Amino acid sequence: MKKYIIFFISTFIYSQTENFDNQNLISESENFTIQTPIGTTGYANNGSLRWYHNTESVVVENFFFQMSGFTPYNGNGFAYLNAGMEGYNTFENIEMVISNVDLSSFAFPYLSFYNIHPDGIETLDVYVDNTLVHTIDSNSSVWVKNVIDLSGFSDLTDATVRFVGNCNLPESGEVGIGIDELKIYSETDMEFIVADTTTKNCNLNPGFDNQIVLKVTINTSGSLNPIELKNLLFANTSTNYCDNFKKVKLYDDLNFVDENLIAQKDPSSEIDFSLSYPLQSGANDFWLVVDISQNANENDVVDFDLTQIKIDETSFGASDINNDDDNSNINDEGYFKVTNLNGSGEGSFLAALNSANNYSCNDATIDLTSLSGTLSVTSKMNHSSDVNITILGPGAENLTIDGTGFTDQMIYSYGNGSISISGLGFSNFNSTEIIYKPSDGGFLMFENVHFFNNALTSENMFYMPDSNLQSDIVFSLKNCTFSNNQNSGSELIYIPHNGKGKVEIINCTFFENSTRDGPFLHSSITGITDHRKLNF
Repeated sequence: MKKYIIFFISTFIYSQTENFDNQNLISESENFTIQTPIGTTGYANNGSLRWYHNTESVVVENFFFQMSGFTPYNGNGFAYLNAGMEGYNTFENIEMVISNVDLSSFAFPYLSFYNIHPDGIETLDVYVDNTLVHTIDSNSSVWVKNVIDLSGFSDLTDATVRFVGNCNLPESGEVGIGIDELKIYSETDMEFIVADTTTKNCNLNPGFDNQIVLKVTINTSGSLNPIELKNLLFANTSTNYCDNFKKVKLYDDLNFVDENLIAQKDPSSEIDFSLSYPLQSGANDFWLVVDISQNANENDVVDFDLTQIKIDETSFGASDINNDDDNSNINDEGYFKVTNLNGSGEGSFLAALNSANNYSCNDATIDLTSLSGTLSVTSKMNHSSDVNITILGPGAENLTIDGTGFTDQMIYSYGNGSISISGLGFSNFNSTEIIYKPSDGGFLMFENVHFFNNALTSENMFYMPDSNLQSDIVFSLKNCTFSNNQNSGSELIYIPHNGKGKVEIINCTFFENSTRDGPFLHSSITGITDHRKLNF
């Protein structure tokens, strides 16, 4: 049986179409056959634009499973390279060719396109004539923009741009590489366009850090001669800010860790951040957050406005800033305190988790710090939303979540929200995962947690999904202990992560554990290795 690799396209977009009018963008070659797109639903020829591929015949049935489940970046269809479902051959040099491109007509020629690549079977090389300029071999199940500087070829009047696909098996074919919104255009110098602020407009809780007040977006265009953000000035008209706030901080990522902290200040009527931050072309997002004092006054107003921006040596004021006029208040909304050890009902852990899951405004916190003893799990707790939930315990030595007789996951997290758990013990679970997280989004974090005397038989203690978060920590164990746990069916911790996010395991202790496959299973994680031993 032969394995088919097919290129197919339905939409091509060029930012400067006048450079291509009346030109034959796809020219014939004696080494390839032009395959006319099949008239299958959702796939149509777009004018004279067609894909090349090798001399194998097009198999209509392949169109029904190639890149299934993925929507186009721009909503109008996309091209793809895909390994078929039969055979174990290796295919190389499956090309899509754009010819007769006059790169000299662009002042600073650039090539951009979006790609999606959920598996690791194929690679895609981009050439200008015979010079390799770009390679795609990493995984991503979301559309990722690629920008390639072609200024080194600006003297070419008849260039050929080639997308060369390769497939290296023995794995059977799965989903391939999709390409959408291909553009050849002239890049310009970077310039500031406008700044926008969005108020979180959610209530902020006393005693918690890093609570979002504003999202600030600095919009730019162009990529040549990048510019720097030098200063952000905020007016703070919050009530009793000296008493209510401990710190005012600025982050460049929603994951509020030290590496993403840009600046911080003590509270005052003006928050003046001096920066030296290189901006990217497009939207640059920042988050203004506050640490709220434990004794903050309920119902006090939290209100900040961006009043001035300095980029390089130029300052911009109110006319260049679109401020959101909403504000927030300090109160206990989004904070759910567990008051008893019951398996359900008012004040229970289950009730608090259900309330947190349904909280639509901000991150939610579940507080078990006033409890001690054993809390028995009686039913599955669903986390189906995008709310980030923090679960705080009094210490693993003080409160144990007990799974005796329970035959399901304790938490089933199929939303995109993160879960962070600290200060708890988990014991006597004897079925499937304690926490099962099959969604693509969110983090899974544990700190000062003790897992002991669990006997799982079929799956794993944790499950972290494939994640599209390229640079963030997606799974974390800090100061955790694993003792006397068993898993006769698989690994102790299963992390089938195929992206490029980070996994951290810091200062954790493992002893007297027994599993079939060892402590960890992971895929393509940088920084840790696969461990395969029965006892550890």
